[in-house]
Amino acid sequence: MHISLVNHWLLTYLLTEDMVVKVQALHFLVRNEKSQSWRIKNQITLLYISSGIILINELLDHCGTSYEIASLFGITFGTVAALIKISLLNVNHKNILYIVLNVVDDWWKVEDEKSKNIMRENSSWNGMLFYGILTPLLLYTSKFVIESIPHTIITDDNATIYVRTTPMSSDCWNLADIPTVIYLIRFACRTVEFIVYNITSCGIDLYFLVLASHICGQIEINNMNIKNFFVDRKGVFKRDYFYKIIYRQKHLLDMMDKLRESFNYTTLAVLIISGIHLNIMSKIIK
Repeated sequence: MHISLVNHWLLTYLLTEDMVVKVQALHFLVRNEKSQSWRIKNQITLLYISSGIILINELLDHCGTSYEIASLFGITFGTVAALIKISLLNVNHKNILYIVLNVVDDWWKVEDEKSKNIMRENSSWNGMLFYGILTPLLLYTSKFVIESIPHTIITDDNATIYVRTTPMSSDCWNLADIPTVIYLIRFACRTVEFIVYNITSCGIDLYFLVLASHICGQIEINNMNIKNFFVDRKGVFKRDYFYKIIYRQKHLLDMMDKLRESFNYTTLAVLIISGIHLNIMSKIIK
């Protein structure tokens, strides 16, 4: 069962809210995700292939400033990083699914008010991060899309030029002479690619943070239970309850280990790609 890009964000959104009323939605999303994943992956792959052909064509033109060319390289490497993130998470999909299902079960089984308050506090902070990342992302994408809307400019000799470009492109890549349908397809591909790149780059990082935050909250709850062990039992040692606490602590440590395994190679791959990108930019921008 693979966890797709769209489901990453849906799960992240649901995990950042008070999930007491959303547990059924989470169960449905996680357990029915397999039927959705292959369609989304095929569409994203087709998008990346078509957009990659366009990017290569623009780079071969050797047109634009060094900053604009570096920005295109940035999109290219960012797209590669996004695909690697998704692929590596799918390689570790069993670990991720195990963690997510346990997160859902934690919200389902929680009973005492103190534990609920700790979980709600963590989810509220995660919610702030979710909207704090999503809002600038949408504004940033809207800025480049609006700037690329077809327009006319007047040159110094009063000549009028009709300019049609795509987001994150240079004005010298004027697409005014190509058929309108082809231009609209290229514009849409670049816009969607830009959105997918940003969502994947930020979304998977936030996804990791949300899962890690939940595990930290569960450790805090378990530590609270350990401290209150004799208080809650009025000084009487309850062996079954004690073993339950120890087993829970072992279970949380196992979840932490699975989370570490799932994101170790993702982090390493992204750092390598970022290093290569920075080296190329240092050669281009002088």
